[in-house]
Amino acid sequence: MSYPPGPQGPAQPEPWGDPGASQGPHGAPDPNAPASGAPTSGPGYDQDYQPPVSGQPGYGPPGGARYGQPDYGQPGYGQQPPGYGPPGQPGQPGYGQPGYGGQPGYGQPAYGQQPGYGEYVPNPDERTMGMLAHLLGLATGFFLGLPFIGPLIIFLMKKDESRFARHHAVDALNITISFLIVTIGASIVGCILTFIVIGFVVFLLLIPYSIAVLVYMIIAAIAANKGEWYRYPTWLAWPMIK
Repeated sequence: MSYPPGPQGPAQPEPWGDPGASQGPHGAPDPNAPASGAPTSGPGYDQDYQPPVSGQPGYGPPGGARYGQPDYGQPGYGQQPPGYGPPGQPGQPGYGQPGYGGQPGYGQPAYGQQPGYGEYVPNPDERTMGMLAHLLGLATGFFLGLPFIGPLIIFLMKKDESRFARHHAVDALNITISFLIVTIGASIVGCILTFIVIGFVVFLLLIPYSIAVLVYMIIAAIAANKGEWYRYPTWLAWPMIK
């Protein structure tokens, strides 16, 4: 015996929406499905929801920035605009002062040196002329009795061309003129004292003096050949010519 179908009540909606619409092909939830309880039809919802394309900003709070974060493309608080690096950034020239002693042209001559002598290096020709100033003094003194002739020639030739040759020529002139003055004076005094039998002592004193002059002039000639700024002791060569 069959019973007629009774009246059916209204269909009850699924508690969590259409299960088929919210699951993927393998039973996993569809990431593009609307949230639970959200309407899926009606005005403005005819089309499926499309997620924002990668690279486009999503729908955020007004102003395009989140709370506590700077707007996109704008420098944050405490940051400097692009192109302006912080002070001392590598690549920017510094403005420091040069170190002590790094300024050119202001060096002081070392203690005990005469200005310009420590930095001047004579060439071979200058060293040869400086050596000849002393050797020619010995030669002209021995053969002519006038030892200042040789140094005077070098002085007149090189006084305006070479400081080194002029230095040795002046020193040779001073020692040869001093030697000439001492020998002439000692000869006069010796001749006068000959009458009282002590004149020969003066002539004997000229021998060690002449040997000292000879030795020092040879030393000066060797020093000049080495490029040294040699000077005679003042007790032997009076500084009459500067």
